[in-house]
Amino acid sequence: MYSEKLHHGAKHMPTITEALLTRKQVAALFQISTLTVIRMEQAGKLKPVKLGAGSIRHRRADVEQFITESITPCPPQG
Repeated sequence: MYSEKLHHGAKHMPTITEALLTRKQVAALFQISTLTVIRMEQAGKLKPVKLGAGSIRHRRADVEQFITESITPCPPQG
């Protein structure tokens, strides 16, 4: 899930900022527009985290959970 870079013999633990994604990063991950990310927030599909002064982020874990729960296999074509 997270990179496990070794630093003096210990695994690299993600920082708070590594665990948060901007709307733009979420949009790039899903290959959608930031407007669609906002609509997903308004529909309750993604839970935004407000950092103050209008800064909105998404917890990486919430985004990964959304992806896992939303995956629907495509039926075979033929």
